[in-house]
Amino acid sequence: FMVTKMISEEANGILTAAYKIPNLVSTIYLMFGQAWNMSAIQENDSADRSRFYTRVFDLNQSLMYTIAAGILLIVKPVTAVWIGPAFRSSINYAPILILTTVLTCFSTFMGTAYIATKNTVKSLVTSLVSGVISISLNLILIPIIGIYAAAFSALISYVVVFAIRLYDAKKLIGFKVAYTKMFINFGILVVMVLANSLRGAVSYTILGISFTAIFLLNFRCTLQMVAMFIPKKFLKKIPIIKKLI
Repeated sequence: FMVTKMISEEANGILTAAYKIPNLVSTIYLMFGQAWNMSAIQENDSADRSRFYTRVFDLNQSLMYTIAAGILLIVKPVTAVWIGPAFRSSINYAPILILTTVLTCFSTFMGTAYIATKNTVKSLVTSLVSGVISISLNLILIPIIGIYAAAFSALISYVVVFAIRLYDAKKLIGFKVAYTKMFINFGILVVMVLANSLRGAVSYTILGISFTAIFLLNFRCTLQMVAMFIPKKFLKKIPIIKKLI
């Protein structure tokens, strides 16, 4: 609404187009997120609740980093094919929104701690914090940097909300987070976002190297996450996967 009012309907159309590809990340995460919500509630009273959260979030991180890196690798050619010429400039904003979507999914993950421990008021409060930050930044930045303001305000608001929810979830559940893994992977994703603003072979070289790094760093955990959704009778028939996980 703010982009439409402060810039134009055409600009809002470009922003909407920019969200199409990041929404793929959200859709993939939803398949996992629904199962995770139920598991978090069921495991809330168990003795190894902390270890359960630690393990699942570690697997969740790896899956999201790999998916996001894969989409960042192909976002430019996919946009060229999928999005009409009138909205082709959406490629300028889509990479930032992909990174934002990763943080959104992580924030959703941390929010399950509120549900499991019956602290849902905090979920509302953190959502309101996100909204206030986003609206405030849009009001300040849209007149200065246009559509980029909507992308950056969403990113910054979810960085803040994720940090708050991570702090609360650790306090409520007591699980551990691999910060080194998180910062390294996020750093590589930021490099991929910046690489998408470049042109030619340099862009794809950086994207290829960055994707390979994230894939190798998270391969085992991602495989373990995927294996959780594969029936055990099929896993037994693929010994190499069983050995890796």
